[in-house]
Amino acid sequence: MSPRHRTVVLMRGLLVLAVLASLMMVTSGGAAHAHSSQIGSNPAASARLDEAPNRVVVTFDSPLMDVGAALVVRAADGSDVTSGPPEISRNEISVPVRSDVTGGEFTVAYRVVSQDGHTVTSTFGYTVLGGADPAPATPSPSAPSDVAADDEPEDGGGMPVLLLVAGLLGLTVIIVGAIALRR
Repeated sequence: MSPRHRTVVLMRGLLVLAVLASLMMVTSGGAAHAHSSQIGSNPAASARLDEAPNRVVVTFDSPLMDVGAALVVRAADGSDVTSGPPEISRNEISVPVRSDVTGGEFTVAYRVVSQDGHTVTSTFGYTVLGGADPAPATPSPSAPSDVAADDEPEDGGGMPVLLLVAGLLGLTVIIVGAIALRR
C-alpha cells in the first residue's frame, strides 16, 4: 500500500471517529440537561378548596432521586402544617398535612433532585376556604433555608464526564488528522 493510500485510509478512519464523537456529544448533551419539571400537583397551584387536603403531592415529568428532597407546606403566618417527612415515589414527592388545618392560604415549597443529579426547587400556593376569610400568604422569614425558590443546580451545572470525554476524543482526532496531512 502506498503512503498516499495509507493517508487516505487513515483520514477516512479519522473522519468516522470525528462523526462518532460528534454524535456522542449531541446525544449526551440532551440527557445531561434533562432536569425534572413540575407537571402538576394536588392540590393544584392557585386552587381554592372547600376542605384542607390531608396530603400534598407534586408530580414531575421524570423520575426523582431519593436524596436531598424537601417538601414543606406553610400557613400564611409561616407555621409548618406538615405532619411527617416527604416521600418520593418515582416521579412524585408528597407530604402529609396536619388534620387540624382549617382555612387560609398555604405556600408549598419543594426541593427535589432529578435523575441527572440537578436540584430543582420552586414554590406555589393554594387556598382553603373552610369558612375562614383567608389572609394573603406571605413568604416566611422562618422558612427553611434548604428549600429555596430558584431552579438552579446546586453544583453550578458542571460539564458531564461523557461530554468531556467526547470532546477530548474529537480534539484528538483533529490533531492526529492534522499530523497525518503534514506527512
